Amino acid sequence: MTERSRFESRLFSMLVSGNLATYWGWESIFYFYGFLKIPFCVVWVFMMYDSPLHHPRISEEEKDYIVSNTKKDSKTVLAVPWLKILLSAPVWAVVAVNISVSWVSSTLQTELPIYMRNLLHFNINQSTYLSALPHIFQLFSNVFCGVLSQWLRSKGYVSHLTAYRIFNAIAMIGPAIMLIVITQVGCDTTAIIVLLIVTMVFNGAFFGGSMLNHMDIALNFAGSLAAFTGTIVGLVHILAPTIAGAITNNQQTVQSWGLVFYIAAIISAVPYVIFLIYGSVEEQEWNNPKKGTEEEINCTKQIKKACCLPC
Repeated sequence: MTERSRFESRLFSMLVSGNLATYWGWESIFYFYGFLKIPFCVVWVFMMYDSPLHHPRISEEEKDYIVSNTKKDSKTVLAVPWLKILLSAPVWAVVAVNISVSWVSSTLQTELPIYMRNLLHFNINQSTYLSALPHIFQLFSNVFCGVLSQWLRSKGYVSHLTAYRIFNAIAMIGPAIMLIVITQVGCDTTAIIVLLIVTMVFNGAFFGGSMLNHMDIALNFAGSLAAFTGTIVGLVHILAPTIAGAITNNQQTVQSWGLVFYIAAIISAVPYVIFLIYGSVEEQEWNNPKKGTEEEINCTKQIKKACCLPC
């Protein structure tokens, strides 16, 4: 849900920013989103508390209801085995998949409006809507592939790992093929837009693949693994547009953009081989280290169910 809401926010900003730049100049984009954050900050400051027990505007009856209906279980918090994580092949397989998917989505999200304007010669308003179109279709692909993958596994048609391999193949090999095809169609705008839409539809299949693979291999350290992967993905979001910008700077040609797409295609496809070899859904032995450095705490035990994964 969090990933989808972030995606919807980016989609909203793409659609709005084009109109702001067209009618009020590019500076208005920064003013608009800057002022938009202020009411959210005010609401956050006055409404958010550490727990329902500390909230001054919740009745005692409601507090009792929340506490009595929150299932808690004694569990342990463990020291994160960073060395074993860094030496774990399944962890790097997850990272490889995230790099692949993020590189393509980041490149198209940040560079597509420039490509539309400079190479396909659309104006700012047109390029804004056309650039958002692939991401709109990707949103539906995210939901559909996530539901389909879960259904296939719950019915026993495919194993957990097989489902990951199928949907990762769609999300990684599919965009690579489409990006290579784009380099061969020249400036045929209709064909390029259709191919870009198909590219992002394929990219959205990641939601049916190994998006939640951290929880399979190490549920106790899923948060740490997600943070580790997220850090690397953050670097991808910096590198992808930086490299694309360096290639196309003062060279808005079919050849320079073709190189951008070729690089994205290679980075999209190659990591799939890594996942095929090292990808796993088996719990890793370091997920349950020996006792001794453990501290007793209370925590909820509904993580997998909340993420719609079979126990």
